[in-house]
Amino acid sequence: MGRPTPCLPADPRTPRAASRGQAPYHPRLPARPAGALVRLAEALPLPLYVVETDGRVRFSSRMARALHPQGLPEVVKRWLENPQACGAPLETGPIPLPMVWQRLQPAGLSCALVVARPAPLLSADGLGSHPWQIALETGRFGFLEFDGSTQRICATPHTLSHLLGLPVTQLSLPYEAWLERLHPDDRPLVAPLLSGPQGWLQGTASLEYRVRHANGHWEWVEQRSLLVAATPEAPRILGLCQLVTSRKYAEIELIRREQQFRTLAENTSDIIARYDLNLRCLYINRSVAHYLALRREDHLGKRAGEKGWPKKVAERFEQECRALVATGQPRQYEHEIELNDRRYVFETRLFPEYDRSGMLTSILSIDREVTETRLALTLLAEENRVMEMITGNQSLAETLEQVCQMIRSQLPHSRVAVLLANEATLQLTLIAQAGLSTALEGALRVLPLSTEDGVGAAAANRQTVVVEDVAASPLWQARQTLAAAEGVCSSWAVPVMTSERGLLGVVALFHGERLTPGASENRLLFRSNHLCAIAIQHDLQQRQLYALATLDGMTGVFNRRHFFETAEREIQRVRRNGMPACAMMMDLDHFKAVNDNFGHACGDFVLRAFADECRRQLRATDLIGRLGGEEFAVLLPDTGLEAAREVAERLRQRVERQPLSTPRGPLHYTVSAGVSALMPGDTSLETLLHRTDGLLYEAKRRGRNQVVADPPPRLR
Repeated sequence: MGRPTPCLPADPRTPRAASRGQAPYHPRLPARPAGALVRLAEALPLPLYVVETDGRVRFSSRMARALHPQGLPEVVKRWLENPQACGAPLETGPIPLPMVWQRLQPAGLSCALVVARPAPLLSADGLGSHPWQIALETGRFGFLEFDGSTQRICATPHTLSHLLGLPVTQLSLPYEAWLERLHPDDRPLVAPLLSGPQGWLQGTASLEYRVRHANGHWEWVEQRSLLVAATPEAPRILGLCQLVTSRKYAEIELIRREQQFRTLAENTSDIIARYDLNLRCLYINRSVAHYLALRREDHLGKRAGEKGWPKKVAERFEQECRALVATGQPRQYEHEIELNDRRYVFETRLFPEYDRSGMLTSILSIDREVTETRLALTLLAEENRVMEMITGNQSLAETLEQVCQMIRSQLPHSRVAVLLANEATLQLTLIAQAGLSTALEGALRVLPLSTEDGVGAAAANRQTVVVEDVAASPLWQARQTLAAAEGVCSSWAVPVMTSERGLLGVVALFHGERLTPGASENRLLFRSNHLCAIAIQHDLQQRQLYALATLDGMTGVFNRRHFFETAEREIQRVRRNGMPACAMMMDLDHFKAVNDNFGHACGDFVLRAFADECRRQLRATDLIGRLGGEEFAVLLPDTGLEAAREVAERLRQRVERQPLSTPRGPLHYTVSAGVSALMPGDTSLETLLHRTDGLLYEAKRRGRNQVVADPPPRLR
């Protein structure tokens, strides 16, 4: 805004106007004491001085005293004493900042209003960058004189231009035109100012109203008014006007946001509260009633520990509040709290609240319940851990143990067990558990697939079994003593099944209180059951893949490749330990005749029967494999030659003496075998088996159905 001139100008009815036949206008305002202007200066937030005609400072505003604590600078006093300089601003510096001094002398007053404003500072690029520059651009002001005798408003230069967007040369406006430009809602507020001095009190009056700009938008104006002539025939009012549009819009926005805050605060599920710096509650919304029995109004004026909060929770809250007061920074933390026999997890956020002067006045607290979110994140992490164990081929027992721990993380007071089903034996076998006592674990080690058992019934019926009261349930009748001793009041049992409803096992939960699963518990059981099904089926598939890769599909013994790999490692072991080992090569006699006379199905039956007989006669540490057709190989670790020959002979006799029953009658078959001991010169398994194979062919050459072994070592 342009700088106003020192004197309030005359109306446009100047001598130039008089030349057109109009009477010249000369304002006749009686001289007023400086006290009237002092009262106006006291009401304005500007660096102002009220100066007498003789140069004495009558009054200085608070902002002026802050800028010049020593009083009006001498250079300014000399400038004020020079009448020729009255119309031009004075720029001084640097005490304490470069200042632009202006003298405003409204007509009719015996003193002047001197305004000290910081001068614009230029940055390196020549642009004004000092904060005072921005303040001056937004803090424009000017004088208006309301003349009741002429019903006109006179203004200092540029005032009407900045207020209304009128031409800079326009210095006055009729009352009617002024009222036309006011907002309809604000006209009743301004009308008394124009009607006369009735009702006005001695002193200043403050108004805020909207005025329409020439561009069509509305500007907010703050006007400080001073009654300088109260005669009925010629009332005169002096007004110092300042554009406050930005401030008013900010206030409107602040009110709107406050209303929004109240609306949100009262309708959110979060607990929103405000505390003073002594940590006493000033406000709390109604969501607190969902968690605490204390009435909402009873929270006010109390500290956290006085509102029924657990001691640790209250201490943590006060500790975080003190940290906020010390640093001025927002705080965020999580805490758990037991309320009404239920565990809650809250995320608490604390925010500092300041007044206009930047002083910390209060603390805003927002508590959000994140119980479900945290449990869900924990559950997701546990599920990921289980899936990693499954894909990493961890043992089934370890994987299912992790599932039990996952359930316990969500239901910490429960005890969990996972049992595998064996439909061949109609039994459930405990494979993993969490939280079971020794007695309860022993009772669950093997259970029948029975409809009369609380856990077995879930497997037998293939549906969830919930026993809310163990003491009154017939499904626990046989274990009432155990349940009472172990504090088992309720049990849940969920069958684990394949997608084709094939039974895999049971997940069982035991509780120390009477409980039934809710929606969240049912979701947990479903997800846990699903993980168990994946783990069990993955283990079965791994076993099947292992069998396909290592076992002979016809007989179930090692296939050729796996036998050679395993036997080679075993030979290396016995050599390291200095132990003996022997190999056997066996071939079924006249097996082609069996296929020709009895059929290939019967031949397959003979092969399986022979493999079963070998497993019965051999030790668990012995290795047997089918090399092809009807030929088998055996490695006997830690076994001497004579003991190996006895094993081969015993097996030959069992085969010879036990014919097989077939649809076409009894089937007699025999076996020939060669036995050889591991020699120091044997470089590999191939060398040992090659020598043993030669002994097998020697047995066949001698007439079959016999065992041929290496000759005993010669005695020197």
